[in-house]
Amino acid sequence: MMLRLFLTVSICYLLIACSAQDKKADKKTVAVTDSITIELTAEEAETVLELLQREHTVDSRSSSMGLFVKGIDSIVNSSSAFWVYSVNDSMAKIACDKYMLSPGDKLKWHFRKM
Repeated sequence: MMLRLFLTVSICYLLIACSAQDKKADKKTVAVTDSITIELTAEEAETVLELLQREHTVDSRSSSMGLFVKGIDSIVNSSSAFWVYSVNDSMAKIACDKYMLSPGDKLKWHFRKM
């Protein structure tokens, strides 16, 4: 009787522990998807912001790190998606008004879902 109780409790504990680990693993792996991508090519030395503003309507705000894009062509950031950019397929680490492009650089703005 005690052995049966011990086995039942042990099995229940293992099932609960494995289930909790699966949930933690699910939270760690977040798929990144873009619902919209804007692609531009620099023809001259200019900032990412200057190139974007030449062809699109931009809503932005200043921060201590530089300019932050809140919206492009009336598609605005939300709690579930936001604008980020990459240059030559590398994600940038500085504000768009501070990144200087060279002629031929490929700029992509990604409306990224979280």
